[in-house]
Amino acid sequence: MSAAASAPTRRRLTLWEEINRVSVDEEVIFQLMEEIDSVDMQAVGMRWVSEKTQEAQDRVFKNYLKFLELIKVIKSENDLSDSQKESIAFPNDFNRLYSQTRK
Repeated sequence: MSAAASAPTRRRLTLWEEINRVSVDEEVIFQLMEEIDSVDMQAVGMRWVSEKTQEAQDRVFKNYLKFLELIKVIKSENDLSDSQKESIAFPNDFNRLYSQTRK
């Protein structure tokens, strides 16, 4: 047996130890946080699921809008913009959402 094979290996650092070893200037941290915020804002509305899942979601959404038209919660598909339809279809008030789908 060689001496190199029997020498103990150095223990891997834990994530906590790795993070605490990093010494970074506060300006660099500030720039990183700004970059993260900008990327976060760019990702708003990004649909990260597969195309097949997106198609299924779109189909369910269109069927839900048709249902709301049938029960006359939404007047007509051509009368409202997409954002207006969404605000009617998904109101912030849970009681309103519940009552309009229970008709």
